[in-house]
Amino acid sequence: NSWYELTITDCAISDNTTLGEDGAGIALATDSATVTISGTTFDGNVSGRDGGAIHDKGKAGIITITNSTF
Repeated sequence: NSWYELTITDCAISDNTTLGEDGAGIALATDSATVTISGTTFDGNVSGRDGGAIHDKGKAGIITITNSTF
């Protein structure tokens, strides 16, 4: 397996919608990742199932969120 890295800094993730799916803002579907989110605003994201802002299917690895607004 490969190890993936996702870094999101100083972003606005807003007004996303899913119908019958998870994770309107961010959906993580890998079993080996480091996710770092900083200074980001999540607003108005609506999921038809789980995780309006962020949905991790339980296997991403390490998720660090700092100085962000939900």
